[in-house]
Amino acid sequence: LRLTDAATAPSAAPPMMPASPVEVATLLALLRQAANRRSPVWVGYVDGDGVASQRLVEPLQVDGGRVSAFDRQTASVRTFPISRVTAVTPVA
Repeated sequence: LRLTDAATAPSAAPPMMPASPVEVATLLALLRQAANRRSPVWVGYVDGDGVASQRLVEPLQVDGGRVSAFDRQTASVRTFPISRVTAVTPVA
């Protein structure tokens, strides 16, 4: 590849799930901690069409492979399948 080819080549699609069960456990722990504290987190998420986005949410409940959270962008409660969450970052 030429340097210009690398810059214009499509990037790999984001993963639908974290790479390992340890990472899933870490995501769940962070989401549960945020729900218990009612503190916001940034969530990386891939929708059903494979489109990645980031959401600033306040987790309310983590149960049954899903997280229910108040989504600040839409000002509504949404439910996200854990299998589509790619990252969780607590808000400082």
